[in-house]
Amino acid sequence: MIIHVDCNNYYVSCERIFRPYLWNKPVVVVTNNENGGGIILALSKEAKLLGLKRGAPVYKVKELLEKNEVMVFPTNFILYNDISNRIMSIVRESGLVLHIQKTSIDEFFGTLPVEDPKEAQVMAQELCRRITQATDIPVSCGCASTYTLTKVATWFVKHYPFPGVCVITEVNREKALALLPVQDVWGIGRQHFKKLQYIGVRTALDFIRLKESRVQSLMTVVGAKTRKELRGIPCIDISELPQKKSICTSRSFSSMITDKDEVKEAVANFTACCARKLRAQKSYCQSITVFILTNFHREDLPQYWSSDSLHLKIPTSDTLELTKAAIQVFELIFKEGYKYKKAGVIVTDITSDTAMQQDLFDTINRSRQQRIMKAMDHINDKYGADKVRLLVQGLENNRWKIKGINDLRCFTTNINDILQIC
Repeated sequence: MIIHVDCNNYYVSCERIFRPYLWNKPVVVVTNNENGGGIILALSKEAKLLGLKRGAPVYKVKELLEKNEVMVFPTNFILYNDISNRIMSIVRESGLVLHIQKTSIDEFFGTLPVEDPKEAQVMAQELCRRITQATDIPVSCGCASTYTLTKVATWFVKHYPFPGVCVITEVNREKALALLPVQDVWGIGRQHFKKLQYIGVRTALDFIRLKESRVQSLMTVVGAKTRKELRGIPCIDISELPQKKSICTSRSFSSMITDKDEVKEAVANFTACCARKLRAQKSYCQSITVFILTNFHREDLPQYWSSDSLHLKIPTSDTLELTKAAIQVFELIFKEGYKYKKAGVIVTDITSDTAMQQDLFDTINRSRQQRIMKAMDHINDKYGADKVRLLVQGLENNRWKIKGINDLRCFTTNINDILQIC
C-alpha cells in the first residue's frame, strides 16, 4: 500500500518548535519580515481563518496583521532544510516505509509492506507518532492503492477530524470522492477546473464518472491518468511526480549594491537557476515572483523593500522566457537611491512538462526553444555550470555570487551552433 506524509503548515511549524507560545496563535512566514515587507509563503490554520492567503504581499494585509496581532517571521530555509532532513532520517531509521520518494521539503511518498488497511493504518500512525515525538512537527498521513488517492486521503486528514491518518479502500473510495471538490484533486489545475466546472463536474466522483475519452479530450493523457488513479488503477510512475511546489533562489549580497544593472544581473542569474531546477525535475511554472530589499539592520540607511509577481499565459521552463518575465517585474519594483542587500526569485504554479495548455496566439517556437535549453544544459553539465549563459546574466560573478557556480570562463557562440551540439 502507498503512503503519503505531509507536514502541516511546515514553515510555521518549524518556527513554533523554538517558540511554544506560538501554538494556537495566528502566524505567517514571509520572504522577509523587516518593516513589514515580503510575500506570505506559509501561514497557520489560525491565520487562514482570518482571511489571509499564501502569496499575498504583506503591505496589502498589514492592517489585518496588526489588528489581529498576527506573528510574522522571515523565512529561514537553512532551518527548514535541516528539520526536513531530520524527518527523512527518522523515516528511514524506522524501517516502516520502503521506496521513499521525497517530493518537496515537507512531504514524501513511500510504500508500506502490507496490503491490509488496518495494518497500514497502524503502521502509518506509528510513523506519524515517531516524527512528531522527535521533531514536534505535526503531520498528516494518507494511505491508498494509488498516489493520487493517497493525496485524497491526506486531504481528508487536513479537512476532517481524522486522528492523523486516513486510509482509502475500495469500500469507502466513492464516498470519499463524493465529498472531495474537484478543484482539490491533485493534478487538476485552475484551467482544467474551469473546463470541468463548465460541464457540471463538481466533485471527484463526478470526474471519475466521465468517459475516459471525454477526460482525455479536455485534459490530455495526464487527466486520463488522474481519472484512473482515482478509480484505484495505478498508472503514475513515481519518478514522474513533481518534485517541488515552488522553487526559490535568493541570496544576501556580500556587500550592499546600489547599481541597478548589478542587481538586475543577480535577478537574471537567480531566474536561470530556477529554470534549471524546473527542467531537472521535468516541470513548468506559470508564475514568477521577484523581490528585492535593503539591509534592515542598518537603521542609519534609507530602507526599501518590494516584490511583485507575473502570471504567464503558458507554463514554461525556458530560461529566456522566464528571465524576460523576471526583468519585467524587476523594472517595476526597482528604485534608485537605495543600497540593496538581498534579491530573490520564486517560481510557482508548477506542473508536469508532459502536458501544456497551448495558446492560439502564442508566437514562440517552443520546440526550438526546448532544443536550445537542452543544448545549454548539455554543455553546462559537461563543461561546468553557466559556461553558456544569457548576456543579461553578466560576464562575471559579483557580490551576489551563487554558491557552486564556477568563476566564469565563459564562451559564446552562435545559437545555431549550439543547436547542432545536441
